Amino acid sequence: MNEIKKLNRSKQSSPKNTHRTEASGAARPSHNLNIISVNLSILVLFTALVFSYFAYFSHQLAEIKTEIMSRVLEINAIATPHRMSFMTLAGPYEYYYSKRKEILLREFQGIEQALQDPKLRADKKTAYGKKLQEILTIISYSFPFKRMIDFDKEGKWTFDPNNYESIQSSDNLNANVPPYKRIGVSSSYNTIFLKKQIDEICDIHQRFTLHLKDSKEKIVGAMALANGLKDSHDRERLKQYIDGLIEYLENHHRLMIPLGLTIVRGDYLIKKTNITLFGVLCFLLAVIFCAGVVLPLFVEKLRINRLFWAVPLLAFALGLTVLFWVSVYSLPG
Repeated sequence: MNEIKKLNRSKQSSPKNTHRTEASGAARPSHNLNIISVNLSILVLFTALVFSYFAYFSHQLAEIKTEIMSRVLEINAIATPHRMSFMTLAGPYEYYYSKRKEILLREFQGIEQALQDPKLRADKKTAYGKKLQEILTIISYSFPFKRMIDFDKEGKWTFDPNNYESIQSSDNLNANVPPYKRIGVSSSYNTIFLKKQIDEICDIHQRFTLHLKDSKEKIVGAMALANGLKDSHDRERLKQYIDGLIEYLENHHRLMIPLGLTIVRGDYLIKKTNITLFGVLCFLLAVIFCAGVVLPLFVEKLRINRLFWAVPLLAFALGLTVLFWVSVYSLPG
């Protein structure tokens, strides 16, 4: 009798046990698949962070490109001096620009010092005035300013009064580069020409413009004597021309400084987003996608391997650390 009761109890309890077993078995795959969903969410989040990081720097570089172009247009809009009637085209030289500039600057500094002598003879002063007229013309109307007078390596010159650009932006400025290096593509803004021009203007400002400004009265007197200007009106026109020339040179220097600082900002941002950083972030994205989504989806054993679950989490943590480090490092100190 007792055996019959035990048998009946076992029959009644067996369906429940079977149901529980089936339920737990059904829950296990669902739980394992939830890990894939979590990893997929991590992948989406990390992808958004990486995209936001590069989008931010791309936006910054786009702003810098716009600022560079606006400053180039502002420099090109600098008006030429008040009067150009005193321009003199010097005879041909046998040296090209870099050597010509050094020779002319040394000659100018020597003449400027000689004019300080109160006992300077009139014939010497006349010769200096004629030479100053040539030096002022060549330096002020050729590279790095508006290239109205252009010399080739043989020393031959051409005069183009319609060349109003101090910076030939169509040929020498190319700011369409990504915020990271690509194979075969230069990482710079192609601003080598601009940097050279900025350095030239700063050098000429120290060695030419400031001396011209300090010795303006003596230089005007020498040029007036060389051109036979005795009338007060003609001398005033010459003085207006020198004043306009000084303003023309100083405006270039004044506007070139912020242009140089803008280029430095662009170079700094490009260094923050290089090919190494881009490669590391792409590698971590690939690890999260493969180890967290693809492999667990097709290899069932990996779903229950808790050690394997840590791979995408570690990659995500490492990616966050890298992004946080480069973001903090990019802040001004």
